[in-house]
Amino acid sequence: MPWVMESPDWCCPTTSRPRGIFCRNGRVTSLSLDNEGITGTLPPILAGLTELTSLSVWNNFFDGNLSFISSLTALTYLDLNGNLFSGPIDFISGLTLLNFLDLGENTFDGGIAAVSGLTNLRTFYIENTFLEGSIDPVLSLTRLTTLDLSYNSMNCSFDGFSALLSLTSLKARYANCTGTLEGLRPLVGLRTLWIESNSLSGNFEPLAPLIMMTSLDISDNRFQGLDTMLILLFLSLSCTTSLMQTV
Repeated sequence: MPWVMESPDWCCPTTSRPRGIFCRNGRVTSLSLDNEGITGTLPPILAGLTELTSLSVWNNFFDGNLSFISSLTALTYLDLNGNLFSGPIDFISGLTLLNFLDLGENTFDGGIAAVSGLTNLRTFYIENTFLEGSIDPVLSLTRLTTLDLSYNSMNCSFDGFSALLSLTSLKARYANCTGTLEGLRPLVGLRTLWIESNSLSGNFEPLAPLIMMTSLDISDNRFQGLDTMLILLFLSLSCTTSLMQTV
């Protein structure tokens, strides 16, 4: 089912407003089309919505060109999860007011350099895409509280994660992560850590200061010298769920 927008007067009281459009002071500020089963493309006419702060089209069948999004510089919330979008993510580079960005469950490809200037981001999801290359641009996002890098083929390492002191949830499942857990040591506010099925090595000692942890999965990695008693004590004090099988 396609989604049709024809009238430029979406906020006019006498105009039949398409579903999902919300207005304030006569201007469109929010567009929400979540889980509607919609096909086709997002119309470039949306580029004229210069006061749009929220755009959410989660779980549809949208595809096509997203370059118009670069004009929506007032956006603070952008959710494109679960569609058929593809190509590079350069269209986000100027959206410096964003605090929520979900690009997951699409076929975006290329690197993530475009995210490096989005320093207001607090939530960033790119799970299950074809993005690749270094995750270093994430290290400039010092306000991040939630990060999901799962099911990608990026060059994932936790070196430098000490800059992300606000993180409370980190998921990097099946994310091609290598190296040790040392970069996570300073993240004392971390509550969720799901990093199973990678090639991480070393020991668990860097996790000892993370006493706020409530959910932990470090299974299917290459950890050596399993400090089982330390981890069990740690988990008994703080974690309600855990999976610790490792190889």
